[in-house]
Amino acid sequence: MINLMISIFINSLIILFTYLLIFLIYYICVVFSGKKIGKFVNKLDKTKVQEQKLAIIVYADNKINNNEITSLLETLNNQEYDKNNYLISIILDGCSDETANMLEFIGGAKIYKTGTYNNPIGKDVAISDVLERTLVSSNAQGYIFLNANRQISEKFLSSVNIALNLNPVVVGLTQIINKPLTLYEKVKKAILDYNNIIINLGRSVLNLATIIDSDVCAIRLEVLNEIKSIDFSSDESELKYTFLLAKFGYAPVFNPYIVTKIESERYNIKNISLKFKLNLFFKCLPLIFTSFNRKFAELTFSLLSPNYIVVLSIYTLVFAFSYNYLFFYDIKFIYFVGVLSFLTFGLSIYFVKFDARELYYLLISPFINSLKKHELAYQKKLELKKSQNPVEKLIVNAAVTDGRIQLNCELNLLQEDGMNKVIFKFKQKKYETDSFLRMYDAIENITKKLNTHGFSLKICQNCKYFTPHIDGSTNMIKGFCTRPVMEDDRLFDDKKLLWQCCRNFIKVEAENKDNLIQLSKVKNKTD
Repeated sequence: MINLMISIFINSLIILFTYLLIFLIYYICVVFSGKKIGKFVNKLDKTKVQEQKLAIIVYADNKINNNEITSLLETLNNQEYDKNNYLISIILDGCSDETANMLEFIGGAKIYKTGTYNNPIGKDVAISDVLERTLVSSNAQGYIFLNANRQISEKFLSSVNIALNLNPVVVGLTQIINKPLTLYEKVKKAILDYNNIIINLGRSVLNLATIIDSDVCAIRLEVLNEIKSIDFSSDESELKYTFLLAKFGYAPVFNPYIVTKIESERYNIKNISLKFKLNLFFKCLPLIFTSFNRKFAELTFSLLSPNYIVVLSIYTLVFAFSYNYLFFYDIKFIYFVGVLSFLTFGLSIYFVKFDARELYYLLISPFINSLKKHELAYQKKLELKKSQNPVEKLIVNAAVTDGRIQLNCELNLLQEDGMNKVIFKFKQKKYETDSFLRMYDAIENITKKLNTHGFSLKICQNCKYFTPHIDGSTNMIKGFCTRPVMEDDRLFDDKKLLWQCCRNFIKVEAENKDNLIQLSKVKNKTD
């Protein structure tokens, strides 16, 4: 019995390491094929194509931002493509009447309103319905499916037109717009960039299938006529639809020149469970032998692609066993495989031009679901905190001077969780202070920042006639004006707030102001 268990264990290790070798060969081919993009470019350059009739179907759900969809429509209306050779259909699934009115005002597209805000009919049903109508009413030769949250260039349709002449089904490239990102968003961006530049590009050069992306893809008319349907209802549905297309000989191919951009919070990583992939693998496996299709077969086995944690676990187990016991594969060969794997991965990081931080984000990508849950929990905690401790905000009109001219500006005085800060705004410029216990110190901080740029903030706190009112309060926002009162100043009120000002402003000397600050701090301590 023990001998049988040992035999099963050793044979399992042999199978796992063989599986690892096959994956390594595939991975090396993909990584180095991506560097042959010049071959791909030349293929595109030599393809002289005429502009074919295209139909663009844009889907917008009830979360769409009006600025996003209007910007997309304006860009589609200004393509470097003959306007007579394409038509635009926009689906508003549960969107407001305001969105529809804005799009109708811009013009250039047929608008379809479906569902309600609380009950949208869903992407697959909405697109299927509009696609059926468009197939009947138009003479388009190619159909482009696009999400309304994407940004495109004026060359978008030209790129799609060329791509559709090379392949019957194409998938575009998605880029996350550069801006300050959360940890979860940085990991998403690292995964997307690595897949685009290494995996998808390498597979494209090798003419292998890519999972269809309903947010940016294009399909030729003859494919839709033969398949007679689409299935964009979920990530799992898109994966199954990819296999259906591949089985019919229309495997989707990634094209790096069909570029769309998206805000990081709008982009969702395809999250397909291992259980679903295994079930699909065993369903597709017998179909490989009924009528052999290279792309379908490769796509089927790609469902078993491991992440780097699985690779490391298998390799460590095999290396440890072969180091201590006689094994089917020689220890030197196993060591060579490990070095080759490490070098290939290192070269892929070099090709994608990742720095140390981006490499770190890529390495923690297997834990992205945990990061997402943590971020959602943190956001809910912040929202709860904000609802319990609302931000108090006061907007004050003020002025700054450099001694020659005076410029109007705006001060935003904020108080949150007992802390105070000031935001200075002038046209497109903005300066923000740290958080302070007293508003007096926050204003003092912004004053010093402005002084470094040669400007003085003209408010009571910075006037030589102003004296703080040491009333024992923490915030200390009140004071007195000590300027001489003239006979015609009958309405003069000597009680002032820090941010007030008048025409009699005279800048206080720094030394005198420091004395006042120190005095106020001492007084507060003694109180």
